[in-house]
Amino acid sequence: VLRDPVQLKKAGQRETSIIASGEVSIAGVTKNISFDIAFSYENRKWVFAVKKLLKMSDFGIEPPSAMFGQITAGDEIEFNANLIFN
Repeated sequence: VLRDPVQLKKAGQRETSIIASGEVSIAGVTKNISFDIAFSYENRKWVFAVKKLLKMSDFGIEPPSAMFGQITAGDEIEFNANLIFN
């Protein structure tokens, strides 16, 4: 949920960045998070790209494991989203 106005971070000729802040809910836990969003206008399309590192433990999720704890995953996950508007 976007809660704050979007702020222009960097303006360039081909690509611009903005900062969007809001609430993200995962597994019933809500956190305030800011996202850097790169966007550009290419081939008559708006392209928005988001990449953000999150920690599962911040949302009360235990990193998965297998073989009775012999194999474990890290706590950090990478959220990626690409939005293309015609």
